[in-house]
Amino acid sequence: MNLLRFMIFFLLPGWILSIQVAAQESALLIQSVELIRRGKQVSIHLLTNGAPVYEVNENLQAKTLVIKFQNARLDFVDGRKERLFNDEQIA
Repeated sequence: MNLLRFMIFFLLPGWILSIQVAAQESALLIQSVELIRRGKQVSIHLLTNGAPVYEVNENLQAKTLVIKFQNARLDFVDGRKERLFNDEQIA
């Protein structure tokens, strides 16, 4: 019984933490970007290989929104590193 308690309280949390660290080390791949416009609303859809970790910063006076991704890289099929949209709201 004591061995079972030891395994549950000491070994299991360490094993779970090691899985989380390994998952954080692999980079998020952004595979596709899609711009969707509905009237004045603009949506950008990102196709990724997992759940992104990101931070959103906004400047309301300048009407600017910046999204910073942690540990991410582009993986577009055509090999290019940028996407251009004919839209004044997207840079």
